[in-house]
Amino acid sequence: FEENFCQKLSTPADWDNNVNYGAYTVAALFVKFLVDKYSIVKINQLLRSLNNAYYYPDFKNIFFSVYGKELDQMEKLFINEANGK
Repeated sequence: FEENFCQKLSTPADWDNNVNYGAYTVAALFVKFLVDKYSIVKINQLLRSLNNAYYYPDFKNIFFSVYGKELDQMEKLFINEANGK
């Protein structure tokens, strides 16, 4: 997995460009990681807090307000755990 994958999947064009390179898999595994580590309650809170129009900088702020952690740090932790580090 690559760092900053949430940003690389943040627009329809970005998603389309990455869909054949594991976009669904990465997204699903990251959500599973968050559920396993922090609970489904946090995912629900994150989803309820999102704006209708996705905008990556807003998503980063909302993610921080829900998890109390920077999205970039959580992506790195996810990647390290996925790679067995």
